[in-house]
Amino acid sequence: MAYQLAALLLGPNARDRFQYMYPAFPIIQLAPQVAMAPLTGDGLKQLGSPRLVYQLVGADGEFDWLTEGVMQVLRHLTVDSMAAFVGAEYSGGRGTQWGVVFRNGAPVRGPLVDQRLINHALCALGIVVDQALDEFDMVGLGRYRSTDEWISAAPKW
Repeated sequence: MAYQLAALLLGPNARDRFQYMYPAFPIIQLAPQVAMAPLTGDGLKQLGSPRLVYQLVGADGEFDWLTEGVMQVLRHLTVDSMAAFVGAEYSGGRGTQWGVVFRNGAPVRGPLVDQRLINHALCALGIVVDQALDEFDMVGLGRYRSTDEWISAAPKW
């Protein structure tokens, strides 16, 4: 079964700032210290300049979602907080994760392709694992199989 996700993972201050700047975007609280704003191509266009900053190449092809607009939004959101822009695409057990993690207005990890990037981002945002689950499972990111499903399930304000 395929899995696809593109989202901002937001620390508390970054979440509040993002909600103020983009009130129409869905935000899902994954844990007390982490919220997620799932992003489709249309949502990404609303975040500013569509000019590509990085062309990330994964196992299944090219990922061209990291735009100048996303980088500017992350810089602004993380002036006093932390946030990440992450993505994953899997099918038939094969695939990859990609993204960038920002703290205090600057990237601290990535942009890069890394099979555990989402777990690293969640750990940096304060998610603590137990022996049975990794960070991805601790916050329930496997609950839905696509960004569109996350958006459909998000609370409506």
